[in-house]
Amino acid sequence: MIESFESPALNIISTLFIIIISILILFFISDFFKLIPVFRKYLVYLKNYMFIIFLIPAISFLFIDFAFIEFKHIHNYEFIKDLCKILFSAGIFTTTLNFLDSLNVFKKNFKSIIMSDEFDNLLTTKIDALAYSQDHLNKQSNLDKIWQTVTLCKYKKEFPELYDKLENKIENHLFKKNNISYYYKNFQVNYYIELIDNKYVAVTERSSFTIMRPNKEEFEFDFKSNYDNSDADANVDIKFYSKNNDEMDFIEINIAETKDKNITTLTLSKKMAGHLEYHIESITIMKQNIELDRIFTFGSARIIDDLTINIEHNENINITFVPLNGNKFYHNGTYQKDKMAYINRDVLLSGEKFTMFFYRNQ
Repeated sequence: MIESFESPALNIISTLFIIIISILILFFISDFFKLIPVFRKYLVYLKNYMFIIFLIPAISFLFIDFAFIEFKHIHNYEFIKDLCKILFSAGIFTTTLNFLDSLNVFKKNFKSIIMSDEFDNLLTTKIDALAYSQDHLNKQSNLDKIWQTVTLCKYKKEFPELYDKLENKIENHLFKKNNISYYYKNFQVNYYIELIDNKYVAVTERSSFTIMRPNKEEFEFDFKSNYDNSDADANVDIKFYSKNNDEMDFIEINIAETKDKNITTLTLSKKMAGHLEYHIESITIMKQNIELDRIFTFGSARIIDDLTINIEHNENINITFVPLNGNKFYHNGTYQKDKMAYINRDVLLSGEKFTMFFYRNQ
């Protein structure tokens, strides 16, 4: 009984082994020696789907074995069962090989896509778009350095000999942290200018403006004014008034005085909080010797959105109004054409806005 069992089993296994070896030999022969293309095509197809040939009889046996108990009593049941296990293992093995081969094909295709010029151009475009997008830039903590790098790139392209000299000197006053803590809106300034004793110019400046803030957190408001102190009688006096914040007391304001040769600079500063808008009025009275200083310049370290100017003077003095730094002013139509009334509805960047020259009326 044992001999009759082993003999057919060995014959079937040997036959199956010979078939598999033959198929593999034929496949490799066609692959390396490029036999008949049609034959090779079918061999490749057979290789790719060989796992089905192995799995179908194994799965069929397991299904029948599970559904029909009588099946266990057939002749050579154990042999068939072992053979199906071998076929099932061979199916799993060939499936794994196909999967690995698919991964290799995917790897090659993926590499060819990555290395292509089309993908490189697309990726570069997308990265550039991301790098220079406002959302991305707003997340950066070194915007000043980025601005400096971009600016220097333009100079390096046009004037490479200046690059090293400019690298340590270039500075962006507009983007300084303390300069963007707030900006001015609807800045209205009125001047009355008179000549006293044919020697001194008295400038009375009345201003009304709104300080615009991004939040209600505490910040420091500051204001600077300077004058030529070569004449002991020259001076400046500044007062501020709050129009929407009754608790704000500008009487208590920090005043710092610095002198540089003949120029005295007054810096007034005050911490404020609690509002998005601060409506402020100010009065500045300046006295200067026309023999030593006949120029008055208006400037701001911060952005001004909408600037209106009105200039009046007595009959003893003449005034020439000159815009600075490319700022353009137009006659304010709410005044007569012979009045010195100017307006700029645009955004004015930090820096000097205009200057006035004083002349005695001969």
